[in-house]
Amino acid sequence: MGGSELIPTFEAAILDIDGTLIDDGMRFSDRTRSAIQTLSENGVTVVLCSGRMYLSMRRWAERHFDRPFHMISYNGAQIHLAGEKDPFYSRRLPFEKSLEILYTLKKAGSYRQYYWDERIFSSPPAKWAEHYALHSGVAVSVQEDLERLAEETRVEPVKILAIDIPDRIDRLQKAVVGKIAGTSVFKSFATYLDFMPGGTNKGEAIREIGLKLNFSLEKTVMLGDSENDSFGFEVVGYPIAMGNAQSILKERAAWIAPDNNREGAYWALVHAFPDLSPE
Repeated sequence: MGGSELIPTFEAAILDIDGTLIDDGMRFSDRTRSAIQTLSENGVTVVLCSGRMYLSMRRWAERHFDRPFHMISYNGAQIHLAGEKDPFYSRRLPFEKSLEILYTLKKAGSYRQYYWDERIFSSPPAKWAEHYALHSGVAVSVQEDLERLAEETRVEPVKILAIDIPDRIDRLQKAVVGKIAGTSVFKSFATYLDFMPGGTNKGEAIREIGLKLNFSLEKTVMLGDSENDSFGFEVVGYPIAMGNAQSILKERAAWIAPDNNREGAYWALVHAFPDLSPE
């Protein structure tokens, strides 16, 4: 690869994880990892940007890299600078609003998760919690009465997540969008519907970290695959959609990469940074 000879064509690279950097089997290719390391070593600001909680992102990055990266977690609700324990940017759902969301999801019969203090609490059934824990690398505490726990603790969660089969998630999204004031609702997977503080999304978080680190959004490339990435595609100069991306991303993309099961992220980075030529 280009190593120290690389001449960056963009100032920053915003990288989604699930469905983008990793394949459907949660594998992360050596070539993709090496390309990201090379960019970081050559002055490109690398930002990992995910719907995952910060703890899950940090653990994933620590398994694969020998350095910390800037991280946008919870779909933009938190931003951590590389190596810093506390976020410089953080947003939460108001307590009363979070209860409204939980009871709406309970009435709809959806499995739901409640995120606060880098912990996940969920409703039954346990099989959904176990599946999510395997995917995220973070334990999920199943509560027989999640709503009662929320009422007793009176905390303000970072996000609430509904998980269901795609058809039910689609119907749920249509039923709730615009009905719960002060919230942002969008999908991060075909089976995940995220409920966030109003105005919270990856695009706004990218603006915030761009101001903090003083990089040009116009000279920023972003890789993504899902609806939650579309907000970021609206603010960066060069959005790249994965081959497996939802149509809304492909319509907004400057380029479409191979899918995530064919090292699409690696080829996207080679396309954006030509000095990252194949060996």
